Amino acid sequence: MVGDAEQEEKLGSTLASLAEKLASKRGGRLVLALASGALNLVPVAGASIVEYKNLYASASTDERLSQLAERVKELSRVLRDHANQLELLFKLIVDICKSLNLYLGDAAVSKLEDIDTIADSLLRPPTPYATREELKLDQSEILLEEKQFGLLLALLDESPNLRTERSRLLRVKALYGLRRFKDIYIILKKETLQSLSQEELESFIWSCFELGYIVDATQGLTYHENNFSSAAANLFRRSVQTKFARKRDMVKERESSQDE
Repeated sequence: MVGDAEQEEKLGSTLASLAEKLASKRGGRLVLALASGALNLVPVAGASIVEYKNLYASASTDERLSQLAERVKELSRVLRDHANQLELLFKLIVDICKSLNLYLGDAAVSKLEDIDTIADSLLRPPTPYATREELKLDQSEILLEEKQFGLLLALLDESPNLRTERSRLLRVKALYGLRRFKDIYIILKKETLQSLSQEELESFIWSCFELGYIVDATQGLTYHENNFSSAAANLFRRSVQTKFARKRDMVKERESSQDE
């Protein structure tokens, strides 16, 4: 047990030291985080956008990512066996970085600085009371503040054990930033209105109106009016009325005509 603890401590020190050395090498901290298991996400250039995908899950269907995954796995083995040989590890990582554009595509490589920052925070020695999942949740707050909504969703997907209200709220905020109203509706419709935070409730109401789900929207708005009376809450309701009053009237008119 002591040997394992010493090995983990040595590895943790190695990761932190390498993170420092790799700070100026684009993609270096990402590769290190992949090899250590701190992160599995890589940016991948699709037809028109860059998505963040699980490297190992995507490797089964993407030959280039499969090649990258194999190199990262080999680095992971070397990392465990030679944790005290910083120069060797540094050179191996730099060598992989030189080929990242071949594995990921030029568009995806342009996103490496963003994901390097996340990788760096996950490679630092955790506090005695912080789990790796908690560290990812803290990093999620930073991504939200920086409006990196796509990467935030990917990081939350990477942490399936985060079953907290805070994690759900972060996901809803990211989806709202991306205007993915149907996804917000699907997530929050499963919950009772009473269980939603004010921010979640407002996202739900707005999404319902955007989607034309007037019954759900009206129920949510009524609950909101009965339970929230702050200046911010009043401003939200006025904004809803201003933007969606005509849409609600049109739905009512259509329903009335159908009844006739």
